[in-house]
This record gives sequence, C-alpha cells and structure tokens, in this order.
Amino acid sequence: MIVLILAAIILLLGGVYLFVNRLTQRVAEAQKKLVELTTVDDLTQLYNRRYFFERLHQEVERAKRYQRPLSCVILDIDNFKKVNDTLGHLSGDQVLRDISSIIKSTCRQCDLAGRYGGEELIILLPETELEGAMTIAERIRQRVEQHQTVDGKGETIAVTVSLGVASLAPQEIEDLDKDERLIQYADDALLLAKKEGRNRVKLYHPHQG
Repeated sequence: MIVLILAAIILLLGGVYLFVNRLTQRVAEAQKKLVELTTVDDLTQLYNRRYFFERLHQEVERAKRYQRPLSCVILDIDNFKKVNDTLGHLSGDQVLRDISSIIKSTCRQCDLAGRYGGEELIILLPETELEGAMTIAERIRQRVEQHQTVDGKGETIAVTVSLGVASLAPQEIEDLDKDERLIQYADDALLLAKKEGRNRVKLYHPHQG
C-alpha cells in the first residue's frame, strides 16, 4: 500500500514539475514577446526609434567612461517614393525588409541597427573607428546595389542607398554637448551623399564642419 502511495506521489510531483516547467517557458516567451513589442520595429525587425535613443545614451556614456571610439551610420533608400508611387506601399515595405535584413547580416552582434524614420535606417557602431565604420557602410551600399527585391506580385525591384558616416575618437566624444550630436553629424554626411548623386558613402567629422 505504501509503495502505491509513494508511486502516486511521485507521479503527481512529476506532473506538477512538467506543469510548472511549461508555465515558466510560456511566461518567458510572453516576456520576450513583450520586450520585442516595445523595442523592435514591426516592419523592419530593427530596433525602434525610442529604444535606439535609449541605447545611444548608454553607449555614449560607456565610450566616455572607457575612452573608446564610437561611430554612427545613417542610410536612406534612394528615390524610395518612386517605388511606393509606382509599385505600391506593399512593395516598398518589402524593399525596406530586405535592406534591413542586409544590414543585420552585415553588422556585428554588438552593433545597434534601428529604424530612424520612414525609409531612413541607422546603425550605432560601438568601439569602432573611422576605417571600420566606412568599411561597414560601403559593404552595405554594395550589397544593396547588388540585391534585387521580389515583391508579392513577382516584380523585381532594384534600389540603391546613400549613407552618411560619423566617427568620433574618445576625446571628441568627451566634448559632445549632447548625445544626438553624433547622429546630426551622420545626417549631415547623408545629405552630402544625396547632393553628390546618391548611391555613395560620405563621411562627416566635426573638424571638417
């Protein structure tokens, strides 16, 4: 009788363990989903603007504390309005998804890629000097130029991107009056890339401005 009772208790405890384990997994999955909903842009699967700026502040402070370089890249899809107007917004969305995927596959795990707004995407490159930032930006430009998006209607779409790069040495980061200044430098370089004909990478440096 005692053996039967012990066996029943063991079975019961085993069932409770499985239930708790499954419940814990579901809670963890729900928490992960909640984090994604609050930090990730639904269309591009890159970080959203709010979360990106939170991390920008953290990375600037870390670069100051440890005297490390920090770089930023902003890219804009060339003539993106024409894609939307000609083929429709769903096709434009697919182009955005494809370019976002190229960015994620090109960047390192420590890099922070986000959707800055509309068709503008942004990448923060911790502990990255000028040469490394320019290399990553040019690699993205080339991969986008070589890529062809196929939309839901089977249309083949080829686009290019313009990129602006800003790279700050430790002392220059120390002298920043506000974190967003780094983004402004990259954005100024992006405007220059557009003015000079698009589909190119341009660098901005505070001492050049």
